[in-house]
Amino acid sequence: MKFKVTLALILSCLGLVLFAVDKPLSPKATENTAPKSISAKPVLSPIGISVGLGVDGVSWTNIEKYSGGQIETNNFRVNPYAYFDFIYGTLSIGYETVAGELHQKTSSGNAVYYSLMGNEHMGFLSAKLVLKLPLELDKRFVLFPMVGVQFDWFIYSDYWASYNDSAKADMSDLYLVLGLGGDMFATDEFYIRLSFSVDINLTATPASPIYNESYSGYKIKGGLGFGIRL
Repeated sequence: MKFKVTLALILSCLGLVLFAVDKPLSPKATENTAPKSISAKPVLSPIGISVGLGVDGVSWTNIEKYSGGQIETNNFRVNPYAYFDFIYGTLSIGYETVAGELHQKTSSGNAVYYSLMGNEHMGFLSAKLVLKLPLELDKRFVLFPMVGVQFDWFIYSDYWASYNDSAKADMSDLYLVLGLGGDMFATDEFYIRLSFSVDINLTATPASPIYNESYSGYKIKGGLGFGIRL
């Protein structure tokens, strides 16, 4: 009799355990134990338009090749600008000015000569349009490769009167812009923009129009800007 009672108690306890395991969790328990879903929508989206201000540091180089050697002319320039960003492109207007002396390197055979060409301040009205592909690497960082064009219109020089119309036109140039930029967001609206580009001169003219065999030019630019979403 005692054995039967004990067996009945064991079977009753086993039944309660099986019932508890088989019973589905209540909605509240499911809500508390289920893993939280992560939204596929980023906190910050590259979709939107913005405006901003920035400045580029520019290393400008012009290379003039001739029989037996070449002349390489370079200087440092500064280009403050304002820009309008429309998701997959940026339009900027700036004023690029020469900020240092013109350096010239002449190579003739095995000989190399360096000289300073004076400190002539020049000014260029710059207009740049680039297309870019925004890649959101993090909810606070957007990286974008870019390609576009920039036109520099020569509008000022310390010796402006000494330039004829043809020389002034030769000083204006069109560049192919190849670069990479990144936006780092401090808030949902405000961001810091860093950029780097190599600009290839498509209309290079000789700095010293004595040799006319071939010439080319380029810029290396690094920029810092600040923008705000509209």
